[in-house]
Amino acid sequence: MDDDVPVTPTGGPRPVLALALVGTAASFLLRWWTLSTGEPIGTDGYYYVVQIEDLVATGALHVPDASWTLRALALPHALGLDAISALALGGAVLATLPAGVAFLARRPCLALFLAASPTLTHLAADFPKSLGLAAPWLAGALALGHARDDRRWLLLALPALAFAATAHRLGAVFALLALLGAGFAAALDALDDPRRAAARVLGVGAVAGLLGAALLALASVVPGLLHPDDLERIGALSTSLAPPPFSWWSARPDTSWVQGTELMLPWLALLTAPFAWRRQPVLAGACVLPLVACLAPVYPPDVLDLGYRVHLYSPLFAAPLLALALPEPLRAAKGLALALLLLVPTAAWGPTSSTTPPYGLYRSVLDGIPEPYPELLVAHQGMNFLYDHRTGHEAMAWAPDPGFPDAGVRRVAYGILPGEWLTVHLAADPDVVPLGQGYHLVGESTWRRLVSASTTDADLAERIADWRNPTRTRPAYLLRRRAPLRDGAPSDR
Repeated sequence: MDDDVPVTPTGGPRPVLALALVGTAASFLLRWWTLSTGEPIGTDGYYYVVQIEDLVATGALHVPDASWTLRALALPHALGLDAISALALGGAVLATLPAGVAFLARRPCLALFLAASPTLTHLAADFPKSLGLAAPWLAGALALGHARDDRRWLLLALPALAFAATAHRLGAVFALLALLGAGFAAALDALDDPRRAAARVLGVGAVAGLLGAALLALASVVPGLLHPDDLERIGALSTSLAPPPFSWWSARPDTSWVQGTELMLPWLALLTAPFAWRRQPVLAGACVLPLVACLAPVYPPDVLDLGYRVHLYSPLFAAPLLALALPEPLRAAKGLALALLLLVPTAAWGPTSSTTPPYGLYRSVLDGIPEPYPELLVAHQGMNFLYDHRTGHEAMAWAPDPGFPDAGVRRVAYGILPGEWLTVHLAADPDVVPLGQGYHLVGESTWRRLVSASTTDADLAERIADWRNPTRTRPAYLLRRRAPLRDGAPSDR
């Protein structure tokens, strides 16, 4: 049974749709207010600011990337807003668009659930580039649900999923999983006619294959899209399951209790999936596979927290299942819509104070760096693009690429005692400059000698391994189709 809400001449569910529209509009305004803090929210906030500034000023992104999301985020800046305000406005739009899609599809309960989602607001704060996948993915999934009865809906589903796939690598994975899940559901729905079932399987397989081939061809010539090189990021899947519900793949300790509650609902959605499947099997199939991928505790916990960020998309895939599982009279009930409307303020509970780096501290540290600025500065995540934004010079949160000469590199090192620099600093090296707050500016050759000396000093080695001291070089999936240095410190957001 479809979840569409008919609009009758006598009124009927019109008030429910009106409540959904009010909730969607209120959610946008609330998210815009939440994200407008004067600083970009999120660890990579200034990455987006630099991307927006460079795109509008020069016509090219600072870090080459084919994602259309970055272009969309730059539009308000091109129209006159400063880059930080443009990012806040763009993030609020991206977070609210899924609710808008659900409203246009006349699914008021789904629209209100998404309008109240703190996790979508969190994504807008921390990972706005990947959030671009949300609205087109939902539009594609809803259209696939209708395509079971009317194939013309594929004319909407396929372009929508293509938009999701070109917003971010995760969008490509989720789009392909949606196609495969929808095809499997369509085949099961036609088991009474084996020829029709086989035709559906072959058709969906062909579409998924064409989409995958097109993405691969496009990713071979432009950066930032899904490519076989990205398999390096997954590596060996974890051999031990992480304990639910709060772990690196579910929610961090500083997650608000409101968002933590929302992140438990996808598990409920899995339990109710059979009810959703009976009512609209193709849409349910399109949601189930991406949802399982988000909840699977098999991702290796690396510095980029892939499993954690994947899990943040679970409410997006759970929402249609939960809405479908509701009895039809309840879906059209004004009481339920009003209750969901009252939950819309929870959308502000996504970003926490720890989401935003201490930019004031970082500014005071960067103020101590003397001119002339080095050819390349190594500085940890959060500080790197702030430096770029303030000075226009290059910084990266990775160790220099192999072969890059140490002579042109200095780094902001953390946690090393002044006397420890004396043991490895040579007169020919750049001076060691104290920057305050436990930071020093040092030449890369001095740093390398300190790292070598730490092999016999466990305490020093532990401080060198602090996340504020980048020691890893950029992996292949960040270097593909990008110059070795000009990209600075590309973040896979």
